[in-house]
Amino acid sequence: MSISMTVRGEGELTRKFNALSEAAGRAVLITAGLAGGLIVQNDAKVRVPKVTRTLARSIHMEVRE
Repeated sequence: MSISMTVRGEGELTRKFNALSEAAGRAVLITAGLAGGLIVQNDAKVRVPKVTRTLARSIHMEVRE
């Protein structure tokens, strides 16, 4: 038994796979950026003077694309 098939729109399929790969890579970078940023943020909050804790509360982290 043999099966044969023809793929139509190979170029479009390739573009979609490439876009999927880029989107997955972007998600990984965002997650890694958040993880690394939280480490720095938490360390900075621990190290600031603790008179009123206002400075520590004002330290925030965000990831921009």
